[in-house]
Amino acid sequence: MKLFWTRKVPFYKKKKFIIPLILLVLFFVLRAVLPQYLLSQTNKFLATFSPQFVFHIEDFDLNLIKGSYRFEKFKGVFRSNKEQFLGIEYVEVAISWKELLHERRIVTDIVLHSVDFKYFKDQSFAAAKGSKKEEASEAKDTLFPLDVASVRLINSKVVFEGYPSLTENQNLTVTKLEGSVTNLTPTQERKVSEFNLKANVFGPSPVDLKGHLLLLDKPASWDADIVFEKFELPDANPFLWKKFPLTFNKGELDVYSEIRSRKGHIEGYAKPFLRNLDIIENKEEFKSGKHLIVEILTALSNLVLRNKDKTVATEFTFDYEKEFKVETDGIVKKALSNAFSKPLKPGIENKLNLKE
Repeated sequence: MKLFWTRKVPFYKKKKFIIPLILLVLFFVLRAVLPQYLLSQTNKFLATFSPQFVFHIEDFDLNLIKGSYRFEKFKGVFRSNKEQFLGIEYVEVAISWKELLHERRIVTDIVLHSVDFKYFKDQSFAAAKGSKKEEASEAKDTLFPLDVASVRLINSKVVFEGYPSLTENQNLTVTKLEGSVTNLTPTQERKVSEFNLKANVFGPSPVDLKGHLLLLDKPASWDADIVFEKFELPDANPFLWKKFPLTFNKGELDVYSEIRSRKGHIEGYAKPFLRNLDIIENKEEFKSGKHLIVEILTALSNLVLRNKDKTVATEFTFDYEKEFKVETDGIVKKALSNAFSKPLKPGIENKLNLKE
């Protein structure tokens, strides 16, 4: 017979088991209670912080083990008329383990899934420009309290209400929008951030944009390469009929462009290529004008009508410093040179970048 003081203590009463058990229970309690509390407090803030807009999150999920959280059904409406201008299927925010392990700093990666944004030409976005920067900063700190290392955009769309599309009688719409920005918290050792974006802007033809950022510069410096290929020109006829005496039976358009901004000065070039053209020669005379597209179409149309089997291409430069300027004097010369002596090469020339 064992004395009471020699009896074996149950394992769950031993100190080495009690502490982990308490921590485990605490973990599950936090996991169950904290998301709803954070959702309530965040929605309370989003409903009141802006005089122009109201935002709301339908659900909030927290993963303490992975160090991540997720907003679901994020939406924004105008306070004045309750019209929705923003919808996001869900937003994932996670600790960047790569940055933590290699750079020894705690920052987050953000992924935005299925963003649907509408820009209203006649709505109160203009009024919002006068909103205090402190409001935007407060919203960022509430939703994303840690510094952001990268942002990724997946399967998104932007509609510009009141702006006509080039291809159809509807609003200008950007679809299949995907891209990313990296190194949004640069250091002196890692100054350069990179970005890329791909989207369908004019029908099914994708626009590819990629470049670099120097966010530590004031103002920020950046460069960008833009590639737009295989746009079917007949798709633009509804738009062209309203603007120019020009109709395409067939043809494709490719555009290659580089842009660079340093110390607030923007400069760049663009090379449009028109291939396999078949143009209806309208009886109206082409009118010359100040707009770039008028200059290009006026200069190239007569050349195209005389050389229907050729690829028509030209190049022009532009810059912006207080006002936007386009160098149009060489457009005709470049087009003639391409047609009869020195063809332009399609593609990016890599002559405008931040290293130069």
